Amino acid sequence: MTILSDQKRNILSLVQNIFLKEKNELINLNVEEIYKIAKFHSIEYIIYEGLKNYNINIDNDFEKRCMILATKSVNQSLELNEIKNAFSINGIDFMPLKGAVLQKLYPRIEYRNMTDIDILIRKNDVEKAAKVLKELSYKYDSFSGNHYVFTKAPYMHLELHIDLIHKSYDTSTYYNDIWNSVRIQHDDNNINEFVFTDNDFYIYHIIHMAKHFCVGGSGLRTIIDFFIYLKEKKDYLDFEYIDNELEKVGLKKLSDIVKDCIDYIFYHQEKENIDDILTIIDYIFDSGTYGHTKNSSIVGVVKEGNKKKYIFRRLFPTYKEMKARFLVLEKVPILLPIFYVVRIVNSLSRIRVHKNRYVNVNNITEDDINEMKRIREIIGVD
Repeated sequence: MTILSDQKRNILSLVQNIFLKEKNELINLNVEEIYKIAKFHSIEYIIYEGLKNYNINIDNDFEKRCMILATKSVNQSLELNEIKNAFSINGIDFMPLKGAVLQKLYPRIEYRNMTDIDILIRKNDVEKAAKVLKELSYKYDSFSGNHYVFTKAPYMHLELHIDLIHKSYDTSTYYNDIWNSVRIQHDDNNINEFVFTDNDFYIYHIIHMAKHFCVGGSGLRTIIDFFIYLKEKKDYLDFEYIDNELEKVGLKKLSDIVKDCIDYIFYHQEKENIDDILTIIDYIFDSGTYGHTKNSSIVGVVKEGNKKKYIFRRLFPTYKEMKARFLVLEKVPILLPIFYVVRIVNSLSRIRVHKNRYVNVNNITEDDINEMKRIREIIGVD
């Protein structure tokens, strides 16, 4: 059976303290290790408050980082309201996504920091939205297949989505008709915005989690997100509908194990599949907020069959992946060889990242591969 380390259990105790007011004993506490785990999972302020509740002396650098992140969370919330107001004035339909929605459900917004602000808009509004964002001092940065990236000094990072899921993922087709399956509501400032139903937001969050979880992993912050969402929306969720929809995209088992992990972490429930639960929790701890490159490499080797095939596929992605990245290939597929060269040239600026990935591949063991196969079996993906 998988056994969680003392520091991982201490992290869970600190999280439980914040959201459930429990004060379980901390075992062999290593504060420096706690800081590293908190940062790895983007839950610094939660852990900071938890340590204070245990009367633990906190390092000045860690405290300063937490105060900066808390200020950033508040500023992101204000910035989101400004963007929503500007889009509304200019007749741009929009729907806030992910952390921009979840943050409001937390007891304090400082508990849920966001790497970026995510907003969905209609494809034919991109040019108009870019103009509005320029007036708000945002600069265009890049395009990543399903979203445009805009930045604003000192730390604002906006992802303007035109599709909910990158078209290289099979689950992207589930949202082919997204604008006809969402509804309009007034936000706190009486601005019209599109929103998911409570059921459909849960489904989207599972599909989005799967994108990370089935590649490089997904971290503890995501599990806390689901705990908060289920706690706040429990009286409004129809799991017969949710489970039926998730069956369509092959993700019901992932949803089930997420709920089992929440029951174990927050409600101390040990079920018959406790070894599966602990395996997934341990994988979550080892993944970090958005997944780990080593996990991604192991998944690649598992899916491709061996290391050589995986390295080849990294150099030459499938046409489906390439046309999602380079939209012109949708209309002119004969240009695929040219864009392979373009992709390789563009990747030279991230040579260190790619070098680390190939080092990871060489270090993958049979035990790593077998463990990843087991994890993928638990969550129900091939």
